Amino acid sequence: MWVAIIIIGGAFVTYDERLKVRAFWQPAVFVAILGIFFSAATGILTNRAIADTGYWAATFWPLVIVVMLTAGTYPLFRKDLPSLTLRQMGAILILAIIEVAGILAINKAFMTNVGITSAIVNLPLSMAVAMVLSRVAPTVLEKHSTKVYAVRLVAAAVMIGAATRLTH
Repeated sequence: MWVAIIIIGGAFVTYDERLKVRAFWQPAVFVAILGIFFSAATGILTNRAIADTGYWAATFWPLVIVVMLTAGTYPLFRKDLPSLTLRQMGAILILAIIEVAGILAINKAFMTNVGITSAIVNLPLSMAVAMVLSRVAPTVLEKHSTKVYAVRLVAAAVMIGAATRLTH
């Protein structure tokens, strides 16, 4: 039942003034629905991994595997490395540190409560920012009425709620 609610909510996230039924079956809607589903599954599996192996084992080894897989791609971009500036490498380093800090925090949160953590992680903050930007700087984004943004925001909230219920 919750998966069906996610699918229906996904359809309304794409709502706009020129709403047509075909608009609901765009690849982007399917990707968004998969994202919500996999986010819920990640929370459940992370919680179980931490319960079985401990916080540090469930956090450390996936990071090591990612580094090893990424290092395996070195031959593909080796010739491009000299063209990187110090500023670009610094930005990559900062992003990597933020990513690791985020993983540490989210795993700690998943350790205690999967449902609430999933809801917080999936908050449609980007949609709220888009709503504000559409009013403050209308030339930056596509222009929609407040009604369109309200329908999209409610649909996203329903999808997040359904994904949270899937984790229980």
